[in-house]
Amino acid sequence: MAIFKFAGGKGRMLKKYLPYFSNLSPTPSIFIDYFGGTGAISVWFKTLYPKVHIVLNEMNTEIYGILKNVLCGYETFSRTLAYYDTIYTRLSEVYSWDESEEKSDVYRARKTFYLQLRERYADLNNFGSEAEKYATLYFMLQTNFGGIWQRRVKDNIYYTPFGNGKQKGSVIRWRELENFREALKDATLLNRNYIDVNYEVENSIHYFDPPYLDSHT
Repeated sequence: MAIFKFAGGKGRMLKKYLPYFSNLSPTPSIFIDYFGGTGAISVWFKTLYPKVHIVLNEMNTEIYGILKNVLCGYETFSRTLAYYDTIYTRLSEVYSWDESEEKSDVYRARKTFYLQLRERYADLNNFGSEAEKYATLYFMLQTNFGGIWQRRVKDNIYYTPFGNGKQKGSVIRWRELENFREALKDATLLNRNYIDVNYEVENSIHYFDPPYLDSHT
């Protein structure tokens, strides 16, 4: 259900969560996710209770930028992703790919492309819109080293190394993106510190899953 990897994601916990969240009575009217991350828990909860209103909060401005533009800037976001995906995929056709080699020509070409995007990403002025910028970040999260989130020391901007470059076919999770958009099309999306999110609503569920700060695991 997650649209990208992120430290602390709970996708593998859903079966264990199900007994605690299913068949709640009275039926929840609102679900507040204070540390939204990838939004996987919110999407999952929406599948359990289709009429519930989702409030998804994420304080990380960069992650929030992805979520916001998947929901509200998808035309430009998806077009930019498709462009990057096409270039990345075709590099395996242009350059030789010997899987017996640890660092093939394809790997080197894809790494160069990734590093160019990473450097460009650091400045919003390099993009025509926020949707393009955060599509770039999303693409890098699909091709980086294991979904790890690292930051550059001097300005705290995303700076994760390139991954193994061995993907075949599209690297974009198109189905997950569409499912995310459909599930959360009416959600309230917030970019706040969790202590500033205040909902006192009857039959509400308040879900707290604090992030793994500065974790490389």
